[in-house]
Amino acid sequence: MPQLTPYQKDALNYKKHIALTANAGSGKTFVLSKRYVEIALNEEVQLNKIVAITFTDKAAGELYKKIANEIEDRLVSETDIKLKKKLERIRKQLVSANISTIHSFCIDLLREYSPDAGIDANFSPMDSETSDELIELSIEEVIVNQLKDENSSERIKYLVRVLGSKASLAAQLKQLVYQRKNILKLSLELYSKDIEEIAGYFDKEFQTKFEQFFSESIKLFFGNLEKLNNEILVSLPGDSIALEVKTILEKQTNNPFEILKLISQLNEIIFTQKYTLKKREFINKFDSENYEHEIAEIEKHDKILSSFNIDENCEAANLELAKFGKTILEVFDEALAKYEEKKSEKGYLDFEDILLNTKKIVAKENVIEKLSEKYEYIMLDEYQDTNEIQYEIFMPILEHLNKGNLFVVGDEKQSIYMFRDADLEIFNRTKNEIENKETAASLLQLPHSFRMSPPIAAFTNELFGELFKDPKLEFNEVKPSELICSKEENEHGQIEIIVADEESESELISKRILQLLASASSVSGNIKESEKTAELVEAKDIAILCRKRNAFAKLEKSFSKYKIPFTIIGGKGYYQRQIIYDVYNYLSFLINPENDSALVGILRSPFFTISDANIYEISLQKGETFFDKFKEYASSEAKFKYIIRILSGHLSYALKVDLNFLLRKILNDTGYWSVIASKPNSAQEIANLNKLLRISNSYLQQGLKTIYDFVNYLSEAMETLEDEGQAAVSKDENTVKIMTIHQAKGLEYKAVFLFKCSDYSKDEHVKAKSISIDKEFGILTKVPVNGKYFEEYSTPPVAGVYNYLMNKKLNAEAKRLFYVAVTRAVNYLFISYSVKTKKSDSSFINFITEGLNIDFEKENYELKTKLKFMSSYEENYKVYEKEMELNIPIIKAVEYFGDIKEKETTITKEKRIISQGEIKDKVKNEIVSATKTAMYLQCPLKYKLTYELGYTKILKVFDKQLSTFDFKYKEDEETNELADLRGRVIHAVLEKEMQKSEIENSVKTFAENEIEIKQPDYSKQNELIKSITEELNKYFDSSTFAEIKSHKKFYNEYEIYSKENDYYLYGIIDKLIIAGDKIIIVDYKTDNIRKEQIEERGLNYLPQLKFYAFLSNKMFKEAKEILCRLVFIKHPENVFEKKIPVKEINDFGEELKVIVNKIRANEFPPNLNHCSVCHYAVKSNKCIMM
Repeated sequence: MPQLTPYQKDALNYKKHIALTANAGSGKTFVLSKRYVEIALNEEVQLNKIVAITFTDKAAGELYKKIANEIEDRLVSETDIKLKKKLERIRKQLVSANISTIHSFCIDLLREYSPDAGIDANFSPMDSETSDELIELSIEEVIVNQLKDENSSERIKYLVRVLGSKASLAAQLKQLVYQRKNILKLSLELYSKDIEEIAGYFDKEFQTKFEQFFSESIKLFFGNLEKLNNEILVSLPGDSIALEVKTILEKQTNNPFEILKLISQLNEIIFTQKYTLKKREFINKFDSENYEHEIAEIEKHDKILSSFNIDENCEAANLELAKFGKTILEVFDEALAKYEEKKSEKGYLDFEDILLNTKKIVAKENVIEKLSEKYEYIMLDEYQDTNEIQYEIFMPILEHLNKGNLFVVGDEKQSIYMFRDADLEIFNRTKNEIENKETAASLLQLPHSFRMSPPIAAFTNELFGELFKDPKLEFNEVKPSELICSKEENEHGQIEIIVADEESESELISKRILQLLASASSVSGNIKESEKTAELVEAKDIAILCRKRNAFAKLEKSFSKYKIPFTIIGGKGYYQRQIIYDVYNYLSFLINPENDSALVGILRSPFFTISDANIYEISLQKGETFFDKFKEYASSEAKFKYIIRILSGHLSYALKVDLNFLLRKILNDTGYWSVIASKPNSAQEIANLNKLLRISNSYLQQGLKTIYDFVNYLSEAMETLEDEGQAAVSKDENTVKIMTIHQAKGLEYKAVFLFKCSDYSKDEHVKAKSISIDKEFGILTKVPVNGKYFEEYSTPPVAGVYNYLMNKKLNAEAKRLFYVAVTRAVNYLFISYSVKTKKSDSSFINFITEGLNIDFEKENYELKTKLKFMSSYEENYKVYEKEMELNIPIIKAVEYFGDIKEKETTITKEKRIISQGEIKDKVKNEIVSATKTAMYLQCPLKYKLTYELGYTKILKVFDKQLSTFDFKYKEDEETNELADLRGRVIHAVLEKEMQKSEIENSVKTFAENEIEIKQPDYSKQNELIKSITEELNKYFDSSTFAEIKSHKKFYNEYEIYSKENDYYLYGIIDKLIIAGDKIIIVDYKTDNIRKEQIEERGLNYLPQLKFYAFLSNKMFKEAKEILCRLVFIKHPENVFEKKIPVKEINDFGEELKVIVNKIRANEFPPNLNHCSVCHYAVKSNKCIMM
């Protein structure tokens, strides 16, 4: 087990409240897990009395796993029988542990105390899309209704005039609903007053904050200016400009409005438009070289103070702002009420409701008494990213530190979620409360870092020691904390700055990655000398971090060009991906063969990859439509005839088959999967395609939806849904990862590239016709004074203070974002920027200039500094300091020496071996389904007959269609040939969430459709429909159905896949249920068996269930339990159920590898024990091959 450092040991003290500040890579999750186990092991307390809250579901899953591993490690090493038994008890209780996100914790509380919250205990948390839709509907209804009402129509008209349009009003109301926790508080504390009082509040806030923020700037500005002006008057006592400046300076006052007027007058006389002192009128009149510091100070503060453009009608602007705020809140109240009504009708709560209702119940004495007894230990991770409402939930539970034990851990330097309402002041407030309750000894630190190599740790200390110095808490600035390096002194570390000039930045990054990977694959070419003995790097060890997602496209294009394998983590713009356009074009053509642009699109796409030259030749043929022209062209060009056959086939049944089946057929028939699998970002593209298949499935489950509706849906989505995330992909793939810095939080990579470091964050300014919301200043916007809606709007003074404050906070957060980015690197840190990009104060490259004063025109930068190391020997730790010298190259060009080649092996003459065996192709990127796996385990020969030799078509000829086993016919084309008609219809009905009354009609529709397309000669249609309807009615009446139906969060026909090494695992789960931290896999079976055969048949299907469990365990890493159920429709009350432990899941993963290797090695021995139930068996149940 890893050894605890002295700092970590101090943090394990659970006898007092503790606030722990943990540096990047300091092992805080390790401490959290240790602390949890220490409490559970040493105190007589049930695990459900310990609460551990993390920021994300993923983090909660990782913490749970670490705690579980810690318990397992202790069990292995523990010799005391008593403690061993206690550890075993803790391990059993771990499934009920309170380790979750804040929302999951609050959901559990609300279910328990729903009467106190005044909500239905069976509420359903709703997703953001549903919430958006209900909010928009509510706002639209309110606006329309108020416009019809004489008493309230003027209110809406006024707001529309101020905001410019009805659409703008709706958008601003939506923002108010989103931020209602702050709005409701403001409504009560500020907007309950009359307009004059509110305007007075705005004026007071402006004057108070102006004094607080600018008193020092004013003093320095006027003091230095007076000093320089006096120098001029000494040598030029009659200088008219200097005398005018003196007159203005003598009018100094404490009134902020007067001060700003004076500065405005000075700007006209002695400052340029760029806020620099004019040379001829001022600087050239004295010895300026001796006053460079004073000049710089004057110009800096003039720029700041001149940003306040105070209107002469500021009093009128304050009154108008107050009126606007009160008016829009009146409409907001009605919109919110309507939204609450719509949610209540459906039993929904959104994320904000969950927190607000929890806050409401913890304000009740009877609830708090119970909760204070129930939760004795509360541990909160990532506390720098918490917000006020979360603080207001946990502090009452602990009776404001008078009961229980609080442990908060975080790092102020990594607080980067202000856009999610994270409030750094909460961490500071909590620290103060803990210090007041305990002592300063309860404020602890983990200063060491086990992550960064010494050069990167030294660079980080030097850079951020300067950037974070002299912090001002009111601007959310944080103080620096020195990293103590816990790595070996000689561990390789390298920092480079890449300056893009003539070549694009992404090109330089690509070439540098190829160089880096070259050192690991021993390619010919120039490997950097420093990398020959360095840490070897694979593609999966590299991350490209960006501030904005719009940077991904350039990297994607460049990586594809240089064949660098990559994965975009959490990329947006899903519906704008080329694969979506391709599928959209294909479906558009199928519903309208006269859609020429759609046909041209699919012919040029990976579906058929016809060249532009051929497209041009086709366009010259005779025919009314492009399809007619293409058929004419293909008649004389044999190589295109197969495309006509494919398109004609798809057209013939496009409107008759299930959409999901149609899409699979298109992708398989055209070889689209194969083309996508060959791309550098194949894993991502395959995941995106599978996501599209899931979307199509879910879409049609909504009822009364057709392929026409789906095509319209895709069209709208491509136009409007730009924020839809791309499909999740396993991070274990050997690909370069591209992600935003926010997504990299908590991760580490051997090599980190910071891309587009000249990018900057936009300034925050109160604008006309939109609102800004601040919990202190209220609702802010520019306003029309005296009804002048068509003139420039006036900026209320308080808005100017808000602008300044927000931009200071954003700049401070940008520095913290840079800190997070830099501290992801272990051995290599590359910082790239473009010299052509406009410079900005908030760009990373400007921060480097500010922190290290680097001259980027030079070839390198030398940094001499000191770094503290922490070394350990046995159980003793020593901290010592060492001089460090860093040479940071500034690179403007990167040599490209070709693609990466496979590592070559040299064979000497003595060892040369000539193989006389068969030369075999090595299969890669094949898709292995649950059905394929289950069939191979039943009988490898059966697998070969089905998948290698295609014997299913022979069986179809002999009308042998009733399979003994109900396999997933949608997972594989081969088993689709054998799928039982009854099974297909039953699965199709169960896929739709329908009422019992709808069964008969649905069965009839699905059965007729299936028979028409796949079995037109079937003669017992009515008997089949009756039989299936009876079976499904029986199932719908069962307790099994009632229990499954009770779960609110589920997916039908859930497609799930994962890339394992060089092949893909793929399956379709009939119903996947998420019940808290438990995953329930439900698989429907239509086998015609007796009740007493269920257990035996269930064991036959067990490999299939393990396959689904294996994939689910990879996809839902936060799940603590996976339960598999086989529901035999013929016997719905007799469910085969199996809880699959993690070890069994992992063992099955290893078994899968063996199966794939055997298939690739062509090992297909017969399993003669399976012949009795095999559909290939001949008379007397003999193997067909014997």
